[in-house]
Amino acid sequence: MKPHNKVEIMAVMGITSTVWRRHGQHLLNAIRRGERHQDSEVPPPVAKRRGDGRKPVRWDDQKLVDVLKKWRHDKGIATNIHHLAVLPGYALEEVARTRPQDIEALAAIEGVDKKRARLYGEEILRMIKENA
Repeated sequence: MKPHNKVEIMAVMGITSTVWRRHGQHLLNAIRRGERHQDSEVPPPVAKRRGDGRKPVRWDDQKLVDVLKKWRHDKGIATNIHHLAVLPGYALEEVARTRPQDIEALAAIEGVDKKRARLYGEEILRMIKENA
């Protein structure tokens, strides 16, 4: 069942009055847009990047993950940006798993990229060496 008004949206599990206030009209608009298209015109769902095939962090990498998370938190405060803008969680975990030894290998990790490697690479590599 596709909801078409506030009462029907509010009947959906997980929808609270706060969700309705913040997103209710957007949800209804999205449903209406979707209904205007024939099934053949609707693009297939995009696979989620996060969580798809994401490997768990091994116990022996967890110490480095913890060190990197603290560094990321502190760096976010120091630069006045959100900690996930410093380094996304999936990239942080991949750094701990692969333990790159140079800036090029660090930049090759998805979510790190050249800009983050340039900005934070030396600090990250130092933490990797200190927590080997």
